[in-house]
Amino acid sequence: MIKKTFSVLVALLSLFKVTAQVEPIVSQLVLLNVETGKEKIILEENRHFEAPNWSRDGKYIVFNSDGLIEKVTTEGKKLGIIYTDFANKCNNDHGVSFDGKSLVISHNDETVNSTSGKSRIFILPAQGGTPRLITPLAPSYWHGISPDAKWIVYCAMRDGDWDIYKADTNTGKEVRLTNAPGLD
Repeated sequence: MIKKTFSVLVALLSLFKVTAQVEPIVSQLVLLNVETGKEKIILEENRHFEAPNWSRDGKYIVFNSDGLIEKVTTEGKKLGIIYTDFANKCNNDHGVSFDGKSLVISHNDETVNSTSGKSRIFILPAQGGTPRLITPLAPSYWHGISPDAKWIVYCAMRDGDWDIYKADTNTGKEVRLTNAPGLD
């Protein structure tokens, strides 16, 4: 079980010189004790990584870097890259189901012919495996999963407008939840 007193904070420090020469990116994975305010850096590297999410048992954290989903212990020990087969362009929208059995990812799918974005949502075993497509339409960016893992919730562009949707994880049937102009 995840301890309530900890939250994950990623600080991405990007330094740019006025001459437009880019300096290396330093990324940190930081645990923050919300009761004491004390921070503990568990991983710091000279590369870009983002979007940490806890495992449901609180034993590891998943994040993405260079399109791949990685796994580290809460002490920062690297556990490796989660095998996602063809999905090697994952973006920062991913997470673990409440039962800890599934990993939901948003993957920038090169087979999609779209000028507005290629991200589609897939589900696979949390330990890794071949992803199964949930949202055939793009762009779609995952943001949540129901406790029973029957529904995902996501932001998606349809007909030139961004709204919030849910989809059945088995059938992919999409249900629009908002219908307001602009980015929902």
